[in-house]
Amino acid sequence: MTKGDRIACVAALLPLLGYGIAGDYEHPDLAHLGALLASVACFGGALARQRWAGYATLACALAVGVYERLLNTPFNGNDVLLATDEALRVLAAGGNPYSHVFATTNPPGQPFAYPPGELAFYGLGQLLTGNIFGLDRLAGIGNLVVLAALCPIAGAPLAALAVSMAALTGQLAFTAVNGSNDTAASFVALVAVALLAGAFAVRDVRAARVLWWTSALAFGWAIAFKETTALVYLAVVVYLARSRPDWRTYVLGSLGPAAAITLPFVVWDPVGFWRNVIAGLLVHTNIWGRNVWGLLAAFAPGARDAVARFVPSVMIAALWLAALLCWRVPARNLGGAVLQGCALLGALFLFGRWTTWTYYVQVAPLLLAGVVLALGDDEGDRARSSIVSAR
Repeated sequence: MTKGDRIACVAALLPLLGYGIAGDYEHPDLAHLGALLASVACFGGALARQRWAGYATLACALAVGVYERLLNTPFNGNDVLLATDEALRVLAAGGNPYSHVFATTNPPGQPFAYPPGELAFYGLGQLLTGNIFGLDRLAGIGNLVVLAALCPIAGAPLAALAVSMAALTGQLAFTAVNGSNDTAASFVALVAVALLAGAFAVRDVRAARVLWWTSALAFGWAIAFKETTALVYLAVVVYLARSRPDWRTYVLGSLGPAAAITLPFVVWDPVGFWRNVIAGLLVHTNIWGRNVWGLLAAFAPGARDAVARFVPSVMIAALWLAALLCWRVPARNLGGAVLQGCALLGALFLFGRWTTWTYYVQVAPLLLAGVVLALGDDEGDRARSSIVSAR
């Protein structure tokens, strides 16, 4: 175990140790005590340079994260899944959700601002499970599993660090059951990133091509699920265009399915689709949430109205500046490209006028995956990209 592995392993163990000493002492449970004992044992293993420490930490973090998410009961504190359920019922009855006036949005009659990829995800989940309201909890568990699956690519200690951070960040566990769709949106995009990383890492050409095309399909689905994912996709495509001659096949394999999901609804009712999906992005016109404008208003309440009209222009300028910086400093590997995409999303959210915590929840698993892949392969993917360049 290298020095970097030991540092990553110890960093992963710190949240587990905090979890182990927390909880209800009046009614102690095996999960907290087990995490405490396991973290102590793994600390010793990491300091003694034992290889098993990384794998044990990864297994413990994954187990605790799954346990915590299974404890939470899905509820509908947010109106997003209520509206999605209503949209699916409208669609099942032969109607167009983007022509429908919704009764379950808060307040009623608000736009349904989610592209058809979101309906496809929850519609498929409803067919498999009979209910859409527990799907984000499963997606939250799926995020942990996908991060753990990066172990063969980046090593167990780094994968353990990502899983530990995701597993024990309370906001990620809470959002998976609060009735929003951001956990599921992050899951689809995370799967796309992990599959692409696998395409670079696997040595079998046929398996690599399957992973390549499956990743492209998943990224297309992610874009058709939530539009903000397009910024991460853009950063990944720029990286591929700079490092691979066949990058256009990836674009075709992703944008083609995204268009196939979306265009039928656009043709069905162009005005309704525009009013819901496009104009719906602008439904929040007030300054609110965790962004620079909310911070400014907290220190200078009178400045809120004074800066409101300038917010969109500043947000666009910040996004363009972030994009320019990413362009001028090319990503060295896939992880770096994902981190650049997260930086673009960060600029969008930090300088937007309405930023709820679920937006950051969507970014968090991708950010962790980017860190793992960037640090796990700091020499770059290009040295082995020829493995999958066969057409």
